[in-house]
Amino acid sequence: AVLAHDSRLSPLQHCRLRRSCASRLAAMAPRAKKRPAAAAASAALRKRPAAAAPPDVPACGHTDCHADACSHGPARKRPAAAAGLPQEVPACGHAACPSEACSHGHAARKRPAAAVGSGEPFSGNWLDRLQDSLNHQGLGLITLERMPVRKALSDQALLEKAHLMLPVEVVGPACELADDMQMLCGEWKGGGTSMGNALWFDFILNVLKDAEGELRRHNSRVAFSLALGLLLFMRAEDGWLLDQEVYMDWKLFSGFFRRITALWKSLLALSDAKLGFAPRRGRIGGYRERLRSLLEEWQHETNEVLEESFDFHRPASATGPAQVRVRICA
Repeated sequence: AVLAHDSRLSPLQHCRLRRSCASRLAAMAPRAKKRPAAAAASAALRKRPAAAAPPDVPACGHTDCHADACSHGPARKRPAAAAGLPQEVPACGHAACPSEACSHGHAARKRPAAAVGSGEPFSGNWLDRLQDSLNHQGLGLITLERMPVRKALSDQALLEKAHLMLPVEVVGPACELADDMQMLCGEWKGGGTSMGNALWFDFILNVLKDAEGELRRHNSRVAFSLALGLLLFMRAEDGWLLDQEVYMDWKLFSGFFRRITALWKSLLALSDAKLGFAPRRGRIGGYRERLRSLLEEWQHETNEVLEESFDFHRPASATGPAQVRVRICA
């Protein structure tokens, strides 16, 4: 208990110590209830959807913009381009992997995760054809569980699977953003802490600022796509939160969770028509409740990490709340 509250330990060391103590206690008392880990990256990365924006949708997400210029203001800078992979690089994005399987445990880039390791040509499965068909109807599909690849599902069976079907101008940029963030993690050659810092300063803080600006300019779907892209990546694993040094600037760190809470509350206050929650081809009742359940899951897992790793690591000179939490859902 003394070591677990030692302020000299980093959040990562603190979390590892807590989990090590928990596992030892569990071994001594098999019936003791263990606290679940925040989010296992190896399993969660499979859940990351990967619907690509159609070629005629520019990176800024505004369908009325020219391909190389945005009339709504300066385009958001991206550290990694996601205009498409060279043909000789396999679908997963790792040059060392065989074309039909990924040895890194990551979901396929820009296509539904079910295509990984199927043994079928990557561009020939029914999910790709369905995605293309939906794109032509102005929609995009985000799969939230593995789908069969060799056998096509009926519309009814598909709608019973965990998924989001939303306007393509939301799905395309959101999945592209999540893909860019995952690509940074896959290609990072430094340590975990420096990668966490890069995620925060190259993506998380800038994307949040962009989303807030778009919402103020009443570009609700653009703001929604940016917020959804962050959610898709952050719900997959907790390295972005657990292994970083942004918390040393407690005002900036705590401010992020306050701002992301406010952003999502503002978005959820908008109508289904504004955000495209109820497409004609989608699930009866739309996708508001499905999105809310994703937010509740992410909020719970994130708050667990914040409680276990940061409640005792607030810098002594810091200003702001002593405890940081996500409070999107009651």
